[in-house]
Amino acid sequence: MFFNLHSIDCKQVLIMILYAGLVQQLLMSQGGEEDMSALLVSLHGADIETDIELKQDILAALLNTFRESHRARCNFRRAGGFLYLMSVLVSMESFLSPTVSLESGILRERMHLVQLIFTAFALAMRFEPANAKLFHQEICLPSLADTLRLLGCFSRDKQTIIPFSTNPLTLVRETAAQTEDNIQLFHSIFTASPANVDPLSYQDKIPFPLVLCVFIFRLLYDLATDNYEKTVPPGGSGLPGSFRSSPRKVPSPSVVEDALNSSSTDSANLLNTGSGTTNLSPCTSWNRRSIGSLNLSPPTPEPVIVHSSVVIVMIKLIPSISLAISAGEGDNENGDTTRSFWMECLCQLYCAELVKSLVRNERNQQLMAQTGLTEEILERCSISLSDESHLLHQPIHYAFERVATHYLCARDLRYVYKILII
Repeated sequence: MFFNLHSIDCKQVLIMILYAGLVQQLLMSQGGEEDMSALLVSLHGADIETDIELKQDILAALLNTFRESHRARCNFRRAGGFLYLMSVLVSMESFLSPTVSLESGILRERMHLVQLIFTAFALAMRFEPANAKLFHQEICLPSLADTLRLLGCFSRDKQTIIPFSTNPLTLVRETAAQTEDNIQLFHSIFTASPANVDPLSYQDKIPFPLVLCVFIFRLLYDLATDNYEKTVPPGGSGLPGSFRSSPRKVPSPSVVEDALNSSSTDSANLLNTGSGTTNLSPCTSWNRRSIGSLNLSPPTPEPVIVHSSVVIVMIKLIPSISLAISAGEGDNENGDTTRSFWMECLCQLYCAELVKSLVRNERNQQLMAQTGLTEEILERCSISLSDESHLLHQPIHYAFERVATHYLCARDLRYVYKILII
């Protein structure tokens, strides 16, 4: 099976075969490795500008075979399928860049293609330890983060957390309720189905690149926990662990205030729920609570990390969440610059909290200790780890502390000592 994609007739024939399901049968049959190679060559050869629908159809055909056939998943690995998928991501360079003006339909098509690629990664590794090992060693750790930066929504220059030249809380004049609303916006993007995220609908509230950054982090989160195409309970969002529960699990403004060592008065204001009332003491709240409101259902289980190298990619990308704006650019009178910088900070904080949510489980902590999370945190986030007034200090310090209790090599100890001396 080979198609010359420069011919319109061959493209139409390939699309007809894909829709007829014949490709799936060929890929699942004995000796389907050559057919798998030919289909992957067709995926690579299709032009990303004009044949994006053809790429989506080929990926959909691959997903159907991955769900049904162990042979197809093995042939995918032998034919170099992971490299072909990475080549599609590389060909999408600057496709999600804010400098490119796109219609909503075209943008969502491109986002859907990225989602299909991540789904193909997940299904190709499910029940296949050899595929997962290949992805971990040759795809994810060496190049996935750099490839995602090419999409355009992440900064290619910023790869480590930088110190703030100006405390971000001194630039913004937001109430606790406004900060809570901003974080809830990021949470609503993250918990929404990736297929339903429309970045242009958030333009008035959140800068366009930050919406896409949260979208990519949702795909990475699902890949790390192998949450693609899992059964969703009624009323659930399909997310494992704490992020499948209420939005109050997201980083609250009190975390921001505590991390920046603000005054006790401001901290008390941020501990409010936004309704203008202060929190009740445990005794008072218990006396006012009705018996009918007791929740006797079993607690939601914590997320279980399946592909630990993906969490490393998340750490690598947190510093790259940037709008190319620093606190020193523009003064307090420039409201747009100040707000964009503040939203960038909140987005980094939210994504750091996602990593934090993945290391609450002791089993996850042991797994991430073996993968080298502490080394990546020291390399990428040493500024926020050593500076208690940094906005990201609390979640980064939590993740480092929990993982370091299980394993910390001599090299990491020297790095920590160097940070403390500085």
